[in-house]
Amino acid sequence: MAIQFRSAASAQAELTPTVTVAKPAGVQVGDVLVATHFATGDPEDMAAPAGWLQAGADGLQSGVSNGKVWYRIVDGTDGANYTFTMTSSASCTLVVQAFSGVDHAVPVPTVVWGGAASTTNLHVAPSVQPTLLNSMLICAWGATAGGGGRVYTPPAGMTEDGDLASGWSFGAVAHEQVTATSPTGPRTATCGVSTIGHLSVSLALSPAVSSLTSSEGEVIWWIDPEGTSTVLGVSWGVSGRFAPPPKYDEEVVPGEPGARVRSVRHDVREFTLPLWLGTYSSEAELRREMRRIVALMDPVRGEGKIRVQSPAGDQREIRCRYAAGLEMDESLGDNTGLRAQKAAVVFRAHDPYWMDVNDTIVTLTIGETPKFFPIFPMRLTSSEIFTESSIDNPGDVEAWPVWTLQGPGSSIVLRNLTTGKKLELSASGGLALNARESLIIDTRPGKKTLVRSEGTNLWPYVSNDSALWSLRPGGNLVRLEMSGSNTDSYLRAAIRPRYLTA
Repeated sequence: MAIQFRSAASAQAELTPTVTVAKPAGVQVGDVLVATHFATGDPEDMAAPAGWLQAGADGLQSGVSNGKVWYRIVDGTDGANYTFTMTSSASCTLVVQAFSGVDHAVPVPTVVWGGAASTTNLHVAPSVQPTLLNSMLICAWGATAGGGGRVYTPPAGMTEDGDLASGWSFGAVAHEQVTATSPTGPRTATCGVSTIGHLSVSLALSPAVSSLTSSEGEVIWWIDPEGTSTVLGVSWGVSGRFAPPPKYDEEVVPGEPGARVRSVRHDVREFTLPLWLGTYSSEAELRREMRRIVALMDPVRGEGKIRVQSPAGDQREIRCRYAAGLEMDESLGDNTGLRAQKAAVVFRAHDPYWMDVNDTIVTLTIGETPKFFPIFPMRLTSSEIFTESSIDNPGDVEAWPVWTLQGPGSSIVLRNLTTGKKLELSASGGLALNARESLIIDTRPGKKTLVRSEGTNLWPYVSNDSALWSLRPGGNLVRLEMSGSNTDSYLRAAIRPRYLTA
């Protein structure tokens, strides 16, 4: 069944925390929607509504728009539009394309981000290699600049589905049916203005004939540090991806049997995926694929991700690096043929937990909680105690939220009453937020930042007895205290639950 383009819809927003796009015209149940989202600010603050999954990694290009690609399989519960979120100060563009005839098991197996930091009006989307014949190629280009001339002329052979600009962010999206599985080559769009850098992305949709899933309907991807997404042919023999190894800190007591446990934690995890590279049409094609896989998984390039779609249809991922196995045993027999190769590839995860692919978004406002957030209602009032409500962490271990607080407001204290932890901004005379001014609190390990929306470091305002606290598994009774709020004030949490198993 060939993939058919059905329609597209687009939207833009300027200095707002949300952007709403209409459902493309003529969409039917079973269609696949692809959303290309370019925005200023941190891409980790960009989130999709419930029912959407991220394809590939985040798009990052210093000094220009950041980006994400999302997809959704239309199931009949869709409303008339979709609302995506981001930082309160973001400028963004969003294009949603609708296609029929796309494989539901692996709709978007290949995503490659590109771009450049040089000043040019020739914006290049990278080459991709489709996994199946008759795939649908999608390319997008985006940048950040003000003024006129912010439009694109797509490359020859591609049909443009959206070309729009907000105050600072602008972008375009185009598609083309490709018939072969050979690399597509780069696709260059001409921008009406030279920009200092640009971000681009190329992806290939698979037609509804895919047989790339592993046993019992499971799908496994490798996502490299640059965001290139590759479906892996995984055979039986996977090991190490469920319970993480425990690490005991023990103390031997002289004259007593055994030892005393001082602490227990989860250690670095290694897991093995038996990959099957084949069967290819020629030895030359097999050799090219072996070289490609080795280059994609080179640990020197940085940390990648293994993403798993379970037989139940949910997705989890783990940050990791290649550790061993791609030396490959070329002994003829069980592991090697003239046009096939097996490799038991070992991955090493220094953070041993699997995570949800997308954030869970919780928003607290004076009015109604937005309908597209499937969470409890919370209300802010003009008093010092805004709310005491339970936030649920569905994961197996603690989760570290990213908070966005928009003013006006002052005398800010955020408490986890379940764990007894608090974050108080009372030092240096206390912090006050003006109307539509935002505070972003990133509690995640390796991040740990408090900044105002324009980038000012706010650590000097943190009291000495404060902590960037986490959410324990299960319910957490959370209290927000802030004076001087009005209808523009809100608090938003982005939570990425973490799990012991894939």
